[in-house]
Amino acid sequence: GSQKDFFPNYNLHDMLGSEYFKELQVEDYRLILHNGEIKSCGAIWNQTNFKRTRVVKYHQYLKYMRPIYNTAQYIFGGVRLPPEGTTLNYFHIHTPLSYGNNPSWMKLLLNNIYNEYSNSHFDYFMLGFDINDPLLQCLKHFPQRSYGGKIITMEPENRTIQKSDALTYIDSGRL
Repeated sequence: GSQKDFFPNYNLHDMLGSEYFKELQVEDYRLILHNGEIKSCGAIWNQTNFKRTRVVKYHQYLKYMRPIYNTAQYIFGGVRLPPEGTTLNYFHIHTPLSYGNNPSWMKLLLNNIYNEYSNSHFDYFMLGFDINDPLLQCLKHFPQRSYGGKIITMEPENRTIQKSDALTYIDSGRL
């Protein structure tokens, strides 16, 4: 993880009780251990008490196609579209890390989280990876919806921007 651009340097002690990590607790972290070493980790960050996404209105076409789309998602597995006026029901996986950026360890972690929350009131979870990150491989067997975007950094005029070929660390809980 630390080789990725924008990778944070967290101190767990500083995180607890911080407004920046609102309602994130130590017990929210899930670990994959192998021979006593942490191989993968991520935290279940439920932000519904302070941050929600509400579906106000669908385009007319989508409004009428939503029942058909949701039926297909139910049959084949996938993210269903909620009714207008409701909020999306999800949590973020904060700091999804895997030793050596190994997809096998991340897949094991995500399988455990998926199984733990599959019968909960949450409809899905969110996490972010760079489009070139090998960890994307571990998501192939999950029902999913991908969203693209660009990260743009602004530099003062008198500084040069250094290009990097490193992967970008993306924290979906901050988007």
